[in-house]
Amino acid sequence: MNPFRKADFSKVEVVIDALYYSISFDEGKQPYWSLLESLFIEKARLVHARGGSYVTMELDEFITSFMKQHRMGAYKSFHETELHRVDENYGSIHQAFSTYQTRYTSDEGEGEARGINSIQLVFEDERWWITSMLWFDEDEDSPISARYLGGS
Repeated sequence: MNPFRKADFSKVEVVIDALYYSISFDEGKQPYWSLLESLFIEKARLVHARGGSYVTMELDEFITSFMKQHRMGAYKSFHETELHRVDENYGSIHQAFSTYQTRYTSDEGEGEARGINSIQLVFEDERWWITSMLWFDEDEDSPISARYLGGS
């Protein structure tokens, strides 16, 4: 059951909560793709940055890639939650640095990761829309600083 209603999307925090909810799923289930699609503008860009390189895609390409990994056993269950957020807002634009933790099961066992989603949103038609999202998974060369974990 989807607990999010379109009217809720007039608040940035609800859009971001819905983002994490939409991609999380238990074993034997699927992500809430229709909810995810309802959060983004058409032609939104998603960029996965990795130590010196990046992969850029549109939302449909992200969904296709994720589902392929799911079918191949990389993700039997997947839960991503927000640990902390740093927000900036001006007029009808919003930038959120959202620190996440991911826990998943796969054919290989259990795993977890942390990182930061840089989420850009625009306010239109009485609601917030995600225009782009850039993320980087924490690694030993790039630990997440205290500022993005809720410390000082």
